[in-house]
Amino acid sequence: MSYDDLLIQLRTGGLTDPEAFLHQLYHSLRSAYRFNQGRFDAEAGDDQGWFGFSVFKNGWHEIEKALVHFGNGVHTDRPKNSLTIFAAGRQIKVYRGGPDEKYDIEEFDPQSGSWTKVGLARANAFQLQLFSTADPDNDHSADLTTLFLVHSGNPDIGLGGVWIGAPKLPTADDPSSWAFVVVLPDLCASQGCGGTGGVSVEPPPIKPVGPSHADIEAPVLAVTLKSDLPPASNER
Repeated sequence: MSYDDLLIQLRTGGLTDPEAFLHQLYHSLRSAYRFNQGRFDAEAGDDQGWFGFSVFKNGWHEIEKALVHFGNGVHTDRPKNSLTIFAAGRQIKVYRGGPDEKYDIEEFDPQSGSWTKVGLARANAFQLQLFSTADPDNDHSADLTTLFLVHSGNPDIGLGGVWIGAPKLPTADDPSSWAFVVVLPDLCASQGCGGTGGVSVEPPPIKPVGPSHADIEAPVLAVTLKSDLPPASNER
């Protein structure tokens, strides 16, 4: 499936402007990455694990804010404490891929992580089997209604890539973990974010001037032992 095919599928599902919808998702994730780039401090102990978890959770928050008034029946919820986007007759779960600048989406493993993630990939695989049995001559991957939105990046480059697709279980005949997957273009660039467009992405916050937490010396405490104190008086 191509990017244009994805737009057609979302429009058929009821989205008046599917590219505006995808732009909101991309923009929200980009904002989360930029925010955490600005506050990342390796000298204070921040690492890839901290960064990944932060953009993962902040990305949920940014997406919820962006879609609350989108319309077209688009809404979000957190069943089982996991963000779900409902749009165009589909449910879209959001996950983080790897930190590498050239992350390969085929490395994404839907069988690792939460039971929710694994269960959704299994459900798609079972649905594909039913489609294939009923109509073996056609590809029904576009009919799957559970999609994953996967993002990657790191503190150096910020948001590296965003993909959307239908996960499945790999088989001997098809080792891919995707029934289909589409890489999103830089929708902030095409929509004018930070330029003349209607949406503005703020630059990363400027780090405060001065020593980091790691450079601040620990305070020296002066402790006076009881044996060094003058004898207590019985006077009241």
